[in-house]
Amino acid sequence: MPTLKRADQLLWGDLEYIESPDMALRTIKSIHGAAFTTDVLHNASYFDLPVQRDTRFDAYGPIERQLNHGEAYLIHHNTISPLLQTLSINEQQQAQWTFRGYVGDMFRNAFMMAMHGVRLPTPMGVLRQEPSAEKTEQERVKQEREKHVILLNLEGQNDRPLPLKHNITLYVENITQGSTAVRQLNDVIYNPFSRVFSTEKGDKLKVYAIPDSLLEARKDLNDNKSLALSESKGLISALEETGQETRQDGATLHHITYKVPNNYIEIELLDEDDNPEVGAAYQVIAPNGKVLQKGHLDENGYAEVIGVETDNVSVVFPDFDQNCVVAE
Repeated sequence: MPTLKRADQLLWGDLEYIESPDMALRTIKSIHGAAFTTDVLHNASYFDLPVQRDTRFDAYGPIERQLNHGEAYLIHHNTISPLLQTLSINEQQQAQWTFRGYVGDMFRNAFMMAMHGVRLPTPMGVLRQEPSAEKTEQERVKQEREKHVILLNLEGQNDRPLPLKHNITLYVENITQGSTAVRQLNDVIYNPFSRVFSTEKGDKLKVYAIPDSLLEARKDLNDNKSLALSESKGLISALEETGQETRQDGATLHHITYKVPNNYIEIELLDEDDNPEVGAAYQVIAPNGKVLQKGHLDENGYAEVIGVETDNVSVVFPDFDQNCVVAE
């Protein structure tokens, strides 16, 4: 998923996928400005991009300046115009790079400053130095604690776009200690990161993402309080880790693949003044008249309903005695 980042948010794994400023602006316009697209531009709301009914003369001028001045970067894994021609680490453990095309002095200086904040990857399997005998017990214990952050790398399914929202409960299980390290409610489309948490040195982790729609799994967890038991029943499964890197703050960033369920529909209900109908009841009805799911809209007059396998369902709002047909 194309992602806009500030200079201080760049990670080593992002660098080879930074799109050149000119191509980045075209990509942003093609995704953010298009009425219909299968892509979603992550972090768009933080970079002053135009919204509907934007009356500015040059609505994309601010992001264009940020891209050209090295204040914003587009991370695009499918880019055909990467910014960097080469990227390597020399014998002095310093990053070296060359640009694919011409960049101005302002961009060059800004990128160099950004690279000072990018943590270089460390070799895997290197033994850590044991604390010296002079350290106190408290210092030794603090030294052996490790910080972690989970990053869910989102993937769509069957060439369908990601939804505008997707709420999950993120569980990180410390299987070495037999405890839950993280239990966090997340809208992963806008925030795919967990909070920072710590473990003892060498502790093993398992990561689970449980969507709001998995009612059976949620009920089982509430009843039994055991992720392992729910997993043994086939109600949930651990996610796959695809890589690690060390952030500037010393925390280990775990890259975890999460396939966002695409058997969903999105419901939004606004009044005549475009204000959301907060808490309105809805029902999703199959062509044969069976009620598939029901619930209430959130504070934005919105709901994402996962697990709808039938085409041509209708959405009925009992409070308003009206319905709309969803042709998905």
